[in-house]
Amino acid sequence: MRTSQLRTYLLLIISFSLFQVDLLGQRQLSLQDAIARGLDNNHNIKISEKQIEIAENSNSWARAGKYPTITADVNWNNNLTRENNQASFLRGEFYVGSLSPGINMNWVLYNGGLTGATKESLIANVDLQRQLSSTTVQQTIQSIHQAYYDVLLQESRYNTLIETLELSADRVNYEEARKEFGSSNTFSLIQFEDAYLADSSQLIIQGNIVQAARRNLVRVMNDDVTPEYYELVDELAIPDATIDVAELEDQLLASNPDLQVLDVNARIAAINTKIERTFNKPTIALNAGLNGSYTAFKIFADDPNTGEPFETRTGDTYRLTANVSASYPLYDGGLRKDNIQNARLQQEITQTEILEATANLKNQLNILIDNFNNQLEQLRLLDRQLDNAVRNLTISEERLKTGQINSLDYRTIQNAYTNVSFNRVNTIFNLLSIRTDIAYLVGAYGS
Repeated sequence: MRTSQLRTYLLLIISFSLFQVDLLGQRQLSLQDAIARGLDNNHNIKISEKQIEIAENSNSWARAGKYPTITADVNWNNNLTRENNQASFLRGEFYVGSLSPGINMNWVLYNGGLTGATKESLIANVDLQRQLSSTTVQQTIQSIHQAYYDVLLQESRYNTLIETLELSADRVNYEEARKEFGSSNTFSLIQFEDAYLADSSQLIIQGNIVQAARRNLVRVMNDDVTPEYYELVDELAIPDATIDVAELEDQLLASNPDLQVLDVNARIAAINTKIERTFNKPTIALNAGLNGSYTAFKIFADDPNTGEPFETRTGDTYRLTANVSASYPLYDGGLRKDNIQNARLQQEITQTEILEATANLKNQLNILIDNFNNQLEQLRLLDRQLDNAVRNLTISEERLKTGQINSLDYRTIQNAYTNVSFNRVNTIFNLLSIRTDIAYLVGAYGS
C-alpha cells in the first residue's frame, strides 16, 4: 500500500466521521431535552393519562350509589279483538287502548355502609392510576438516561478507534519511508499495514454500533427523526461519588414506585374487606312514583237501542305511591362469610407482598451501591493504567524508531492503550448506569 493511497483511505474514513458530526450538528440535544421530548412523545404515558381521566370521571357519589334514581316511563298498549264466542258478554269487533305515563324513584336509604366503602374504592382507584402513570414516567426517564449514555459510550469508543487508526497510519507511512531508504523490509511493512487494516475494520464496525445506539435513543424518545438528526451535547462525565446509604434507604421506603403501587393495592384490599362486610347488614330503600293511565274502548257495531254506532268510551286514572322496603340477609349457605374471609386473606397477601418487595428492593439497593463503589475503585486504577499506557505508547514509538522493538511489540502496546481506553469509558458508563438504576429504585425521577 503506497503512502498516498493510505492517506487517501484514512482521509475518507475520517471524513465520513466528520460528515456524521456535521449531520448531528443540525440540532443539539442535551439529556434533559431528550427526557422532555421522550415524555411528550411516549404513547404509554398518554394512555395512562387517559386512564387517570377515566378513573376521575368515575369517582362520584352517584356511581357509589348515594343518590336516588328517577325514571320516566311511558306505555302505550293497543288491542283490536274480534269475539265470536256465544258465551261472551261482548261479541263482534272492539278496540281497547291505553296510554300509561309515570315517574318512579328508587332511593337506597341504608345499605350497611356500602355506599361509603364504594366511594373509598373509587378514590383508591384514582390514586392507583396516578401511581401507575408515575411509574411509567419514571421508567421512561430511566430508559432515556440509559439510551443517551449508551450513545455517548459508543461515540467515545469510536473516537478512541480514530486515534488508534491515525497512529497505525503514521506507523505505515513511517515504515514505508524507512523501506525506501533501506532501513526496513517488506515483512515489517506488511505487519503495520495489517494492523492498519484491522483498525479500519474495527472503526467501521464501531460506526455501525454508534448508529444502532442512536437509533435506539430515537426509538426510546419515540421521535420521528433520523438517527443523525441530533448532536448530543452532554459528556460521558464521572457522576458524583457521594452516596448516603441511610438517606437512600429512607427515600426507597418513601418513594419507590413499586412499593407505592403495592401500598395502594393494600388500601384497595382493605376496602374490599369492608365492602364484603356490608352485605351482612340490612338494606332499606324508598320507592315512590306518580303514574297515570288513559284508556279508550270502542265497539265496532251499532247500538240496538238507538241504531247508532257505539261511541268511544274513555277514562283516566292517577296513582301516587310511596313505599319503604327493608331486607335483611338471614342465610346463604355461608357464602358471605367465605367472601369476607377471602377478602381478609387477600389483605394479608398484600401486606406480605409489601414486606417481600421491601426486602428485595433493599437488597437491590445495597448491591447497586456496592457495584458503584467497586466501579469507582476500578476507575481509579484505570486512570493510572491509562497514564501508563500513554507513556508506554510514547516510549514505544521512540524504541520502534531505534529498532529496540519490532512491529509486533508495538502493536501489543498499541492494543493495550486501546483496551485501557475502552475499559475506562465502559467504567464511566457503568457508573452512570448504576446511578440511573439507583435513582429509579428510590423514586428520584418522580420527585
